[in-house]
Amino acid sequence: MLRQAERVVRQQVHVDLSLATYVFDKTIANAEFAAESAAPLLGAECSRALPILRNLVATVPDVRTINLVTDGQQMCSSLYEGGDTALATGTNNTVEVTSAQFTEHTLQLLPVNSGIPNASVLGYRHRLTEGEVLIGISIYYIENILRYTSSRDILMSFEVGGQWLTESGEITRGGAIQASDTLASETYEYKVNAYIPDNYILGYALGNYRLSAFWYLVVSAVFSFLAYWRLSQSTSPVAELRRGLEKKEFVPFLQPIFSPQGTLIGGEVLARWNHPELGAIRPDNFIPLAEETGLVKPMTLQLMDQVERDFLGLGELLPSGFHIGFNICAAHCEDMSFVRRCEQFLSTFAERQIELVIELTERSVIQDEKQAKLFFQALSDCDVKIAVDDFGTGYSSLTTLKNYHVDFLKVDKSFVSLIGSNAITRHIVENVLDLALRMNLKVVAEGVETQEQADYLSRKGVDYLQGFLLGAPVSIDEFIRRYILSQDTDIASTQTAQIQTRFNYAEQKRRPASINSLS
Repeated sequence: MLRQAERVVRQQVHVDLSLATYVFDKTIANAEFAAESAAPLLGAECSRALPILRNLVATVPDVRTINLVTDGQQMCSSLYEGGDTALATGTNNTVEVTSAQFTEHTLQLLPVNSGIPNASVLGYRHRLTEGEVLIGISIYYIENILRYTSSRDILMSFEVGGQWLTESGEITRGGAIQASDTLASETYEYKVNAYIPDNYILGYALGNYRLSAFWYLVVSAVFSFLAYWRLSQSTSPVAELRRGLEKKEFVPFLQPIFSPQGTLIGGEVLARWNHPELGAIRPDNFIPLAEETGLVKPMTLQLMDQVERDFLGLGELLPSGFHIGFNICAAHCEDMSFVRRCEQFLSTFAERQIELVIELTERSVIQDEKQAKLFFQALSDCDVKIAVDDFGTGYSSLTTLKNYHVDFLKVDKSFVSLIGSNAITRHIVENVLDLALRMNLKVVAEGVETQEQADYLSRKGVDYLQGFLLGAPVSIDEFIRRYILSQDTDIASTQTAQIQTRFNYAEQKRRPASINSLS
């Protein structure tokens, strides 16, 4: 229970860090745009430059002030007429940014003791041969993002140039800050830190698992005894995984994916272990070990074999653009033979009857990026689509988007679950969706469990929806019966009886019914 709580907490912290970095990058990018727009005004008369500076302040988000500096002297400011620097100390309730306030860094946190809420600014310095453009960036959204993530007792801070900004708006210089996890921006010179108090994970476990703790311990004890007894026959968990692969005990389940209009467009393949003694085992109990040992690769091939066999001959019944997604991890990226298996899978079906989507999970880090680029390029060359699964929760979601060709972005259910909460969380969801749309990626929202979430995502232009509101993972037989053979078409009517007979026969040799209840 404690280990699961720690995993959940650290995963959420990584999500918070990734989203905070994305929002902060966007905020600083606005300042960079304003600085580049104002740069041609260096050397111009302030009377001509001032209206343009004030227009930029009024129209560019998060920008509070713009100052032009030539030969070390402030020549024009959006705050007042002329180059008078009498207001540079924050008198008369103004917030000014001057060259003297900067060190060698491009970014600088600048506290202003003016008595105005959120008066402090993040200074951005744009240096050119002709002079400098100094931007004062509002820290309102920075503080709000820090405040939102810190509200769960996980303390977040924004670090730049040896300074730290906390959710309270306090700026600290020098020394060191406690950090359990840190994420540095790949574009600008700052970091976001997260500190998890020692007692937080225990409190999280007790608060979230208290009601089921007793039964959890009882079931865990029974399961542990049975698992120990059974695994002792195979010498190790790895040996048991190998035995399961040899006996073909790993079976594919499919979770349907729909368009916002309710049209079936495909499904994601999810592994289940039909253990002969322990029954149906959930993937989170064996997939991490399979990935660590490399056994996930032959496991994926077995799942592909079963899906290929069960969908053979159903091409004419499938809706246009129907796609099937398989999860892969970093280990797959080292094996070019997997590309050839994907080509074989597609060649089994008539052209465009089934689109193959490979979903990269990020529970492990890609070690050889050069090899990975060759791997993903080869997949793209044979018309296999690439998706980033559980976006924002892994090691390198943004790096993956930057380095490899990607067709789909799957928004993680932890983001979808924020819909309908407060305004700050709504901004986080909107920023994730905005990133996908700006990169011209197809967006799949995972974990859709309420109609409110589905309606919101549809309004925001999300392409596809996946979750328990629309359909839980089911066996392939059940998936085909429920979503394919139920179609009211002439082709379906003429082929249903023949296919149904095949399924009824196959079901006699299938896993027990209890496996269908797992998700």
